[in-house]
Amino acid sequence: MSDGEDLSRIVGMFHLGEAFAGRHRRELVRSLRAAGGTTQVPGRITRAAAEECVALIEEQGVLRCLHREREAIHLVATCSRGTAYDYGSGAHVGLHIDNEWLKGNSFRHERNRAFGVLGVNLGTAERYLLVVDRSAAQIAGELGEPGSVTVERMKDEFLGRFPLYPVLQVRIEPGQGYFCNPQNLIHDGATNNSGPVDVSLFIFGYFAAIAGRNQQR
Repeated sequence: MSDGEDLSRIVGMFHLGEAFAGRHRRELVRSLRAAGGTTQVPGRITRAAAEECVALIEEQGVLRCLHREREAIHLVATCSRGTAYDYGSGAHVGLHIDNEWLKGNSFRHERNRAFGVLGVNLGTAERYLLVVDRSAAQIAGELGEPGSVTVERMKDEFLGRFPLYPVLQVRIEPGQGYFCNPQNLIHDGATNNSGPVDVSLFIFGYFAAIAGRNQQR
């Protein structure tokens, strides 16, 4: 793998350690208790976790963050059916392909090559990444769709035509994280079924591979 390589088809794992997760989790718990039980995470806590995360993955030779678009800490109840939530409809999204940062462009747009999300488990129990092992370009080709087709239509058509296609479930332990391009893969998250609340840090932005390190595909 080399600098400038197309990251859009890569799903990679990295490990930040329990010390990282525990430190930010404790700060989060203290803040939420002080605020009287609200689940609104203060921006300073989210920014501090995001800044340390991107510094660590560069130090470890995983990825270099070129630009952070947004970061967020999500708290999701145990046994939830998916973790992506549409606040407009008030329902879980389920398996999906993101389109927020495409801004009307095709998933084949040059800027999408370096786009990605880092998802880090800050909780005390496992969580999961659910992902289909086909890129948007592969799906479009298999469906005979033009490159301009919307990712929503592609996802619906693919799952409708292949309802039994396997969905990979990647276990993410506390202190572990993953990288993927959410605008190029059908994906979702899943919580544990018996442990405490799911706490996750998400960082959206543009990243570059660091030469000499292999990513899991």
